[in-house]
Amino acid sequence: MNTNNTLDLTPHFALDGDQPFKDRRAMMPFRGAIPVAKEQLAQTWQEMINQTVSPRKRLVYLHIPFCATHCTFCGFYQNRFNEDACAHYTDALIREIEMEADSVLHQS
Repeated sequence: MNTNNTLDLTPHFALDGDQPFKDRRAMMPFRGAIPVAKEQLAQTWQEMINQTVSPRKRLVYLHIPFCATHCTFCGFYQNRFNEDACAHYTDALIREIEMEADSVLHQS
């Protein structure tokens, strides 16, 4: 129980290992928005990053769940900005990007 009136964000941080987000449900638009079964995530990801794609068919969405304010139009607001939590999150995000930077997909 948190008794010091601070918000514990650690349950939302990426974990070390193969599955940084244990409750993540992958939705792959190129597969008709059908959820990818948990046991197929690693294989599906490897298949995807080992193929070439036209530079005109690329899209990336990076969600940074820390905002100073909640915009009324935004349904993504999650956590009020906290410098330490944001630094931890972005460091983990950068490490994840670096892990895949040399893949066939990203080099095509």
